[in-house]
Amino acid sequence: MASHLSHRHTFPDQDAAESFHLYALEWTADQMKWFVDGELCRTRNKDEWFSEAAKNNEHAPFDQPFHLIVNAAVDGRFFEWTDQRADSLPPDAFPQILMLDYIRVYQWTG
Repeated sequence: MASHLSHRHTFPDQDAAESFHLYALEWTADQMKWFVDGELCRTRNKDEWFSEAAKNNEHAPFDQPFHLIVNAAVDGRFFEWTDQRADSLPPDAFPQILMLDYIRVYQWTG
């Protein structure tokens, strides 16, 4: 059984597409923190994530190797928090471009 958590972050008084932004994820064994331009946007602690396949493992599903995907995906049910669905967007909303300047990955060894 799949489940997920979602969160919406808005850029007050600006169009997020008008300039580059710095996105960061701090991922430890007990917590995940998301930042946009140095501002903490969301924190999830290990007691908030869950894997139906490993009910008795408090670290699941993050006890296995994972990878991150960086993309500009739009799905028909992606916009759960609004009344607007991706398949009802006007034709001039596409194509969209994801522009990346760089990606850095650090590993904490402490």
